Amino acid sequence: MAVRKAVHPAPEHLRVDELIRRQRQDALVLLPDTLEPVNGQIVAGFRQGAQSLRVHATEQGIPVEIVVPEGARPGHYSEHAADWVLPLVLGIPAGVVASLIANEVQRWIDRWRDQGRSRMPTLRYRELVIDEVTQKATVRELEGPADDVADWIAHRPALEASAEPDPDEWRWPDSN
Repeated sequence: MAVRKAVHPAPEHLRVDELIRRQRQDALVLLPDTLEPVNGQIVAGFRQGAQSLRVHATEQGIPVEIVVPEGARPGHYSEHAADWVLPLVLGIPAGVVASLIANEVQRWIDRWRDQGRSRMPTLRYRELVIDEVTQKATVRELEGPADDVADWIAHRPALEASAEPDPDEWRWPDSN
């Protein structure tokens, strides 16, 4: 299975003006996947992996921000679209943050194999990117074998920093 790339509109509950202020290249900024009423309270739903990423980033001295809209409380969100779905990340991760994410995926792969599973799990990775000229936010999504997605995440910062033209495998499709 090849890595599938897609581009989607950003979730409506995320305000672009607020996200522009929070965008940092050197930090891990985790965004809620949902903003829903639950038992009379507004809950910002985060993926299960958000906590683990936050802990490992903090251990490595990487600043972390978990965006919880005013008046909401953090909560969990899950879906079963892939074996693993990483939390929604703000911006294109810089090298150190990309390495953190790729290393987290490798820990998941190692645990998966330790449980005796031989098939490579599928992974979905998503990042919210803001076009500062148009003030439009889109979500870039990768889905495929976990090891291939982790490799893509880890190597992209170096490729994007180079002056060489991007090979087709690194280009994003047009927005849906």
